[in-house]
Amino acid sequence: MNTFSRLGLVLVPLVLMLWGCAPKVTMTVEQRDGGGNLITSFVKTSSDSGPTSVTVSNSHKIRLTAEAEHSDGLQKLWMTVSGHCRGTNTLQNIGYGLPTSGNAIPPNTTPKKFSFSEEISVANECNEAHLDLSVTASATSVPTTGMFGGGPATSSTQPAQLNK
Repeated sequence: MNTFSRLGLVLVPLVLMLWGCAPKVTMTVEQRDGGGNLITSFVKTSSDSGPTSVTVSNSHKIRLTAEAEHSDGLQKLWMTVSGHCRGTNTLQNIGYGLPTSGNAIPPNTTPKKFSFSEEISVANECNEAHLDLSVTASATSVPTTGMFGGGPATSSTQPAQLNK
């Protein structure tokens, strides 16, 4: 067996073991009209190829559900909302975290799986003509255990893009 084959026997298992260190994070997005009727629903993950864009109007509400999972446990789960509201002679920057505490996971707990939901009212975000809002979900694991343990790892979904 040559040197490259021996190296492969060591590296392949090591890479496969380390590959699973970051939490699995998903964000379900439900767009509803003023009457509560579902317009569209989709799921964002960290492995998506990019953002998913939807067109919204002032009467719409957006239900967001973030879910994370990690075999060693989770220490933080949150969503980030950022963007701009634009109108005639108006530009408002938007940026905040959900939940407002910065972490949906209760203190002094490290669940292996956790989820939470929040709702965004488009009218509350922006009454001007144009809105571009990006939402992502992120999670941080506890430090990894095992032979090659390591620090906490963070992963995020690709964004959901809300435009009007």
